[in-house]
Amino acid sequence: MDPLMDECEVFSAGVDDDQQETIKESYAKYRQLVATFPRCTCLSSEFAPLEATFFQHKEHGWINMFPIMVNSLVAQKHFVGRPTDVFVSSLPKSGTVWLKDLVCKITSRGGDLDNKNDLFSPHHKVPFLELQVYASEDNMLDIDSLPSPRLLSTHIPYPSLPASLINSGCPIVYIWRDPKAIFVSDWHFFNNIVPSKLGENIPTIEERFECFCNGYSKFGPYWDHVLGYWNAKKNGANILLIKYEDLTADPVVQLKALAEFLKLPFTEEEEKDNVIKDIVTACSFQMVKDSKMYESGVTKVLHRQIKNTMFLREGKTNDWENYLTPKMAERLDLITIQRFADTDLI
Repeated sequence: MDPLMDECEVFSAGVDDDQQETIKESYAKYRQLVATFPRCTCLSSEFAPLEATFFQHKEHGWINMFPIMVNSLVAQKHFVGRPTDVFVSSLPKSGTVWLKDLVCKITSRGGDLDNKNDLFSPHHKVPFLELQVYASEDNMLDIDSLPSPRLLSTHIPYPSLPASLINSGCPIVYIWRDPKAIFVSDWHFFNNIVPSKLGENIPTIEERFECFCNGYSKFGPYWDHVLGYWNAKKNGANILLIKYEDLTADPVVQLKALAEFLKLPFTEEEEKDNVIKDIVTACSFQMVKDSKMYESGVTKVLHRQIKNTMFLREGKTNDWENYLTPKMAERLDLITIQRFADTDLI
């Protein structure tokens, strides 16, 4: 049996009938509600079908496609958090795959590892709340049966997280990245995963850039997303913020800080045995790109099977220089300086 299919079967055990009916009722309710939210015509045509239309959250202002917005509201209502959960949170294209892999390696070290897990992508092992756990009313993962600690993830902005998640006090690891790099990475991902339909033009990078600067991006505005988690941490939430560029520059220091935050610090013996360096090497960009998981695996997100090759591109911190003009880069830097003033984010 294909281990990837086996993994899906393990995760997709059904919820009980009563809960299923309640969730289906919620899906019907929130589909009607989201349809009343403001449409984001900067990211989708006003004539686009409902499922492909971007909407803006009426209360919290963030933006996403109709089904993801609905899934997020359903998760907000039905997800039951545990203090032992571990959440990886981020904006898309912030280094999420890398962080998930590191969290998996930290929490599983010393246990009996099943080698077949090496064929599963980090998105299999740390599923997204709004993209995989609550993928649709007929496609949900049975995370209630998973042992603790449950490793889960989300792109949902902090103000829209399920209250149960926040109230549980579980650790949330948030990775953020230079907005120039995020924009370029997401631009490539969007063009690869959403091929243009007949007679429909893909927006130019300049058009998308204008949208991004004005706050129109998936799960964005970018600055609001980062500040939401930063402010929550400032106010006492159990959150560790990791900057992608810092993780790239000194992964050993960042990995030790991550392990400490998860209350699974590396012992002196582990350090002597090079466990930290071994994890860094195993999760390195090139090692993952050369793996069987990357070469042949797929991950189900919403209703689509996405090749794992789609989730990794360059893994560099300055690749944006090949796509943005100096004027574009300066504009993003200026917005970031203005928005992150009076914080330790810059």
